[in-house]
Amino acid sequence: MEYIAFIIAVIIGIYMAAKGVIKFLYTRIFQKKCAWCSLKKIKYITTKDLGGVWMYKNKDGTKDKRRKNTWVDFGKAKHFRCLDCNAVTSFRYYKSLSFDRRTLVEDGSGIRIGKDWKALNFSLLTLLEHLGSVAAFIIGLAVLAVGGIFIFAVVRDIFF
Repeated sequence: MEYIAFIIAVIIGIYMAAKGVIKFLYTRIFQKKCAWCSLKKIKYITTKDLGGVWMYKNKDGTKDKRRKNTWVDFGKAKHFRCLDCNAVTSFRYYKSLSFDRRTLVEDGSGIRIGKDWKALNFSLLTLLEHLGSVAAFIIGLAVLAVGGIFIFAVVRDIFF
């Protein structure tokens, strides 16, 4: 019984770790690049406070009174300057997310190759989280299979 609880705890731990790693890699590493030239050689400049935003809001930005548990999410915009094209890119951060928007603040030199980026209602993040869930499930099954083989070997040695 102790082995089963341990195996379940390991599967849950692997699932949570895979989900967090995929979200971290996607938002912090893969999308953190210049919005003008799409290179990752950017340097931090300044931070601007965005104030509070209702999590559930109307089109004009006011609180949506149809929702019961709406809350204010405070955010900030961090500005980065590209070392290659000298463009300024802004990343919008909120406490509940790593960042959900990349926008061009100041144009750079040369032809624009990069794009602004927005997590469209976090559907892409949700897709990646589901892929992480599938990967964690497969890893969990592998751990469960190895654990089952180990338990079978121990039981076989004890009783037979």
